[in-house]
Amino acid sequence: WDRLRCAVCRRQRAECDELDAELIRCKEALNHSREKVCEHHSAEISALSQSHTQLQDTLTAATQEVTSLRQRVEEVTSERERLQEQLSTQNSVIAEQTDTLQKLRSYIGTHCGDEEQQQQQQHTLIQKLQKENEALCVSVELLKVRVQAASDILALQERELRDECDPLQKDGAAGRLLSLWREKVFILLVQLQSRDLQLHTEKSQLHDTVCDLQLDVQKLQSQLSVVQHNLRDRTAQLELQNLHTQELQEQLSCAVEENTKLKEQKENRERSFSAITDTAHRVSESVGQCAGQMDAAQCRMDSLAQRLSFATKRLDTVHGLLLRREALRKAHQASRPPDPAASDSRIERLQSEVALLSSERDALTQELKRTPQLIQNALSDLQQQLEKEVGLLTQALSRSRAELDECELRRLEAQRQCEEREETIAELRTEAHRAEQHCEELEGTITELRTEPHRIQQHWQSLMQEKVSEMERVCDKQLREMETLLNTARREHTKAGAGPAAWSDE
Repeated sequence: WDRLRCAVCRRQRAECDELDAELIRCKEALNHSREKVCEHHSAEISALSQSHTQLQDTLTAATQEVTSLRQRVEEVTSERERLQEQLSTQNSVIAEQTDTLQKLRSYIGTHCGDEEQQQQQQHTLIQKLQKENEALCVSVELLKVRVQAASDILALQERELRDECDPLQKDGAAGRLLSLWREKVFILLVQLQSRDLQLHTEKSQLHDTVCDLQLDVQKLQSQLSVVQHNLRDRTAQLELQNLHTQELQEQLSCAVEENTKLKEQKENRERSFSAITDTAHRVSESVGQCAGQMDAAQCRMDSLAQRLSFATKRLDTVHGLLLRREALRKAHQASRPPDPAASDSRIERLQSEVALLSSERDALTQELKRTPQLIQNALSDLQQQLEKEVGLLTQALSRSRAELDECELRRLEAQRQCEEREETIAELRTEAHRAEQHCEELEGTITELRTEPHRIQQHWQSLMQEKVSEMERVCDKQLREMETLLNTARREHTKAGAGPAAWSDE
């Protein structure tokens, strides 16, 4: 019986040792798996946190870039509006100044050095013509005096002839001569008077012609001044157009630079967007891996819980067997006669051993009962923590996706603004091309206006030369006619003087 009891005790101790060893192995395996899971999850959480911080930094940088681009676009738009307003105000001021110049041109004309020189030449030419006219007038007056003297001489000669003529011979040769002489003189006087009237009319015509020429000269001067003012106006317009073209070219270069910058920023944002998308995919994959690992850990914990429940049931079975053996032992002791003191001491020792084994068994039972609860609590805490972290990561991922969507919208907005800027650049290029064409047209008009004064001056000079030559021809013709008349009068006077003398001699 003692051997049996010792064998049972050894067997119970061996089973307890096995259970302790198995429990220790389970604890070590559970702690090791828990440490691995915690390390893996902490590493994944740190990686996710780093990726989340990187995403936040990238999104912050992209947001700052988008805000800076918006500010730059707003500044460029405000600058363009300001330049357009300045251009419109300058155009209105130029239009007002052009209207004022057009109004002033009809009343006042400023003369430059060439105009003064041309006016001086015209004035000297007019003075020359006036001097020639005065000389012609003096010559006409002298001719009048000479004709008057000739008429006086003829009157004296007629008086002498009338005094010397015999009244009885009135119808003779002297009377006929006198009548013929009177007729000739009358004809000469009529011719002289008609020539005088003709000279007076021609003089008035010459005076009118000179006045007309002066008016033409004044008109040509006014036209020349208007043409010069138009030339200056067109030159000023050309300069303004050149300045406007330079401003447009500068704006075009600035717009091209901004367009290149916007394209570079667009490419950078696309690269950052692709990097953010890749990071989001990696985060989602890591979250999926974490979920798979959590499921595997949960399955392993379920298997460990099953093993613990099996060990608990086995301990309960062993405890029942021990209780049965103890009851059998007590019944056997009760049926046996009392032993001596050695048996009592041995019984006490066995009882103490049984009590120790029972206490160890109870401690192991409590430990085994408490271990699944602790494992379950730890698993629930770990699961809650992981669920919380997964929720945070999911929220961060959703925020990142929302921010990515917002960045995409901003990228599309920036792309649209870039397209608008490209359209504006194309419009500015077409406007610059039109301005260049307008400048070329203005240059052609300026060259025409520059050649027009020379052409007008040449036409005016040719006209003046024609008028002067015509006046010279008329004056020469009149002088020749007057000289012929004077010579005729002299011959007649000579004949008239010689006729009465011969008649008186006879």
